[in-house]
Amino acid sequence: PARLLPWKGVHTTVEAFRMIADRFPDVSLVITDTHQILDWAHELEGYRERIFALVEQSGLSGRVVMRPFDFFHELPQAYGMADIVVYPTSGEEPFGLVPLEAMASSKPVVVTRSGGLTEAVVDGVTGFIIPKEDASLLAGRLTALLARPDLARKMGERGRRHVEDKFTRSRMASEVSALY
Repeated sequence: PARLLPWKGVHTTVEAFRMIADRFPDVSLVITDTHQILDWAHELEGYRERIFALVEQSGLSGRVVMRPFDFFHELPQAYGMADIVVYPTSGEEPFGLVPLEAMASSKPVVVTRSGGLTEAVVDGVTGFIIPKEDASLLAGRLTALLARPDLARKMGERGRRHVEDKFTRSRMASEVSALY
């Protein structure tokens, strides 16, 4: 669940899905979107069109769902639909709540090496961290998780414990207080 902006890297996810779609015929890609954002740079609509075209050119129209979510009310449903949550930021992500929300929902995550994402995800334990815009490696990590549901489940469980241990309100408040 993220805004559909170019630096969020959805194009990389679509490309990775194209690489693995034949191997996993029962798997769909759900791309979340929202219109509840300010698009200061006017890049949202053009990027949506680019993603639609990429899906069409890749022959994935029947397998990719573009689903708008009310992020204020439907986040539990969004995470509940997922087996894996991909957050392939190609820009600089200051922190990123999506991986934490996904892990709190016991979902394995695949994120890119960007800003705070590397602080939230434990590579190989709660999910995978990959280089930016590396569709081949993303496809490989998705294949590993889809081919081994036990691995995906374990990563999801570890992610849940990681969030409960490291990202509680009380811990964050006490650490911020200690800084002051």
